[in-house]
Amino acid sequence: DVLKENSEGLAKVLKENRDELANALQQNRDALQAQTAAANGELAAVQNQTKISERAWLTLKDDPAEVTVKNGTPIAIPVHLENVGKTPAKNIHVVGFVQTVRPNMPIPLYCADFPPICGDSNVVNDGVLFPGTNQPFSLLQIAPVVQGNDWADGKVYLVTFGIIIYYDVFSVRHTTTFCFWRAGKTGDYPETRNCADYN
Repeated sequence: DVLKENSEGLAKVLKENRDELANALQQNRDALQAQTAAANGELAAVQNQTKISERAWLTLKDDPAEVTVKNGTPIAIPVHLENVGKTPAKNIHVVGFVQTVRPNMPIPLYCADFPPICGDSNVVNDGVLFPGTNQPFSLLQIAPVVQGNDWADGKVYLVTFGIIIYYDVFSVRHTTTFCFWRAGKTGDYPETRNCADYN
């Protein structure tokens, strides 16, 4: 009987030890998994921040050069595409519009999202644009052609707008919208606030 009691007591102690060891191992595994998840989260955050800080950033700006407006002649708006980021941009695609707008009429900014609605657009494709460099070109007013006297009298103004689509060195696709306007006469053009908000 004593031997039996000793055996049962030893078995109970061994079971308790095994249970305690199993619990300790499970707690260690849980702690390790939590640490691993936290480390992976920190690593992902660092990688994402690196992509943001080191990526390409493209902008399209209005060139201050004077625009010549002649009756019946399409107008060329000089612009330049610039990479203000830290790495090259690639597979660049620009869709641009030059539209004649009358004061107090809405600017058709929806054209950039649905180009076929607005007829012909300017499409510019470029391979690679390195950081700190810019590519000058012109966007044409295709139709309707503005009349010089309407321009000079402030009856119409010109709005240049569109969208830039490109990829960075991390193969992430980006889009940037742009909008700016010119008038032949100083005046109040309230709808141009929508142009500013579009950028």
